Amino acid sequence: MAISDIFAGDGGTLLKEIKSVDLTSQCDGVDDTFTMPEVYLSGSLWVSWNGLRMRAADITEASPTTFTLSVTPRATDELVVDYKIGG
Repeated sequence: MAISDIFAGDGGTLLKEIKSVDLTSQCDGVDDTFTMPEVYLSGSLWVSWNGLRMRAADITEASPTTFTLSVTPRATDELVVDYKIGG
């Protein structure tokens, strides 16, 4: 389910849809880089690893559609990402 962020950083209003994607299928115990299904807004990634939100310092945005984690999730782990659509 999408959620709307109605406030812009400058205090004005800005409707930016927040989406959620389950990237668990990309967890294999080997790779620490993950591919999003679409371009995301830089700085908007909220990554949950096994239900715990990761710190921004543990997430490196590699491109507009990929990011790298400071950990390598195992094949049995769950990875869910909330983000704003880039553009």
